[in-house]
Amino acid sequence: MQFSIDFFYQCLIWVVLLVIMNTEEHFLNCRIIEELECRDNSKNPVGSGVPAVKVRVERNFNTTTGVCIARPISIAYASYHFTGHDLMSWRGSCTGKQTIISTWKSNHYYKPNDGVVLTASSERKILVNKSHDAKISHFVGLMPKTNHNQMKNSQETKKALLELYEGVKFGSFFKLKTVF
Repeated sequence: MQFSIDFFYQCLIWVVLLVIMNTEEHFLNCRIIEELECRDNSKNPVGSGVPAVKVRVERNFNTTTGVCIARPISIAYASYHFTGHDLMSWRGSCTGKQTIISTWKSNHYYKPNDGVVLTASSERKILVNKSHDAKISHFVGLMPKTNHNQMKNSQETKKALLELYEGVKFGSFFKLKTVF
């Protein structure tokens, strides 16, 4: 059975059109500001006249879940190490307020291409199955005289596709009905 070279290229074009040229990344940037009043019960318990230590904690992180999640202060700072009035390390519980600022962000990455194939892909050598047994699909060989830039006019490509579609080496997987 004879196939036109246009048929081969149409098959190749459909495969190549699946390549993504540009990438977008969307995420939620979360900024959490916690203004705390912390006490070490052995050094400044409530009613001792020693004021609570004021601590400000800021955290930034990105998430793709769409929600900024922060643990409640009573849980996150139940046993917290902080610098006390005497500049020594204290440990105790904190109370305070939590402010969550969330901002949606998008990054756009341009990937160089020729309008159809990514430049990074077009510069690679093309690999094809060179096995004589159609059941062995994991064996891969190199088409030494061809890359994506040369593929359309390559005799190597024509030879590989004829072997595939005519079933010479790999069996008759592709069949076309002849209608007259």
